Amino acid sequence: MTTYLEDLREGSEYLSHARTITEQDIAAFAELSADFSPLHTDDEWVRQNTPFSGRIAHGALVFAVSQGLRTPVVDDIAVIAFLGFERTLAGPVYPGDTITARWTVSQVRRSNSRPDRGIARLHVAVVNQDGTVVQRGCDTYLAAARPPADGTAAQHRTGAGAPARSD
Repeated sequence: MTTYLEDLREGSEYLSHARTITEQDIAAFAELSADFSPLHTDDEWVRQNTPFSGRIAHGALVFAVSQGLRTPVVDDIAVIAFLGFERTLAGPVYPGDTITARWTVSQVRRSNSRPDRGIARLHVAVVNQDGTVVQRGCDTYLAAARPPADGTAAQHRTGAGAPARSD
């Protein structure tokens, strides 16, 4: 079912399914991104040079996985465009950690100039199996408003007073 701008309520929360980050995930992401920093590839180096107990997942890997851990409501938003994201890397993710993501609708604003759409901002917190936040931030979407039931949606798309196309 499509989630339109009007269906999003500020303060509503959506929780994803869980996913375990594996050693293979980290190795594959290092290969894909060409980021072979010892922080992600060398347990001994990490223990000797950082406060971490072993190598950790790339922050971009955790972001990518969290985007894949969507929920039915968030997945069903009538997205016109993904406008941006912000992330803070709040803690390490180790091989074997299981993460979930929680989205909270923080802002919903219909466009004044284009009433058939608006901005939706969702705060996200990615947590590990212990409930520790490992990443937090905000995603911003351009989302469609619910089309009018009387068929005037075409006028909204083509401009006020413009005839609707019949093709």
